[in-house]
Amino acid sequence: MLVGMIWVTQFELGPYGKSPTHPDAVTRMNAMVEGLALAQNSFAAEILSYLVKVLIDPGGHWPPDQERPYAVDAANDAMIRLNRCINAQ
Repeated sequence: MLVGMIWVTQFELGPYGKSPTHPDAVTRMNAMVEGLALAQNSFAAEILSYLVKVLIDPGGHWPPDQERPYAVDAANDAMIRLNRCINAQ
């Protein structure tokens, strides 16, 4: 589910990508993460954070001082950055 939402998010980062009938991808991904009740060190949350990093920073310039102690924290941080990136479009 999370990988699918990352794919959907790619369209929101492009021109005309926002949907007039659906919540933005960040809202939908946050709802999925909450609904899945992932463990703090969930592999799915870790992969989500990496996928978001690749999506919004393909050059790999994510600040190293932003590492988070738990995978869910890293995923939340990635979602905040993704929201900022989409809203800056």
